[in-house]
Amino acid sequence: MSSEPILPGAEPFFLPGNDIGVLVCHGFTGSTQSMLFLGQQLNQAGYTVIGPRLAGHGISPQAMAETTASDWTASVDEALATLRQTCAQVFMTGLSMGGTLTLYSAAQHAGVIKGAIPINATVQIGSADLAGLALAPGMPETVPGIGSDIKAPGRHRAGLQPGAGGRAAPGLQPGRRDARLAAAHPVPDAGDPVAH
Repeated sequence: MSSEPILPGAEPFFLPGNDIGVLVCHGFTGSTQSMLFLGQQLNQAGYTVIGPRLAGHGISPQAMAETTASDWTASVDEALATLRQTCAQVFMTGLSMGGTLTLYSAAQHAGVIKGAIPINATVQIGSADLAGLALAPGMPETVPGIGSDIKAPGRHRAGLQPGAGGRAAPGLQPGRRDARLAAAHPVPDAGDPVAH
């Protein structure tokens, strides 16, 4: 992993509360900053909240290009293990790709995660060819961002700024088989923890 410093505002957070824990997960090219307000609101309601920084995120496009979907799930698993040390029940929520990781984690840890709240999550991409677009010969190394998920005036996103993605999109480069396959297949059924 990268030895570059984490961008200010992109640090992981842990907010102690009661024995009900909530793992909040940011999305692709984002950082914990996009989930901090939700985490603080949940904590003010009494819950223990953890917001992991997904591997490669909140640093640079180059650092992100060195990570895969397996690295991101490992980041979530590590945060889940930390939360389980102090919490009797655990719930998870995530934004965008973080929502997809929420569904995936709920399926992988069905006996642990008692509820999953995905926010704008991709559940299935209907075409394996879509993942192949990132490998197309004419695809640039990076593409302009489409905007920020931080709308407050004067506040700026602490994740990757416009210019992330493209060929540098983690998991979509040759040899990054795990994320290419994940893009082409639906999230496994998590059963009861997920509200349908």
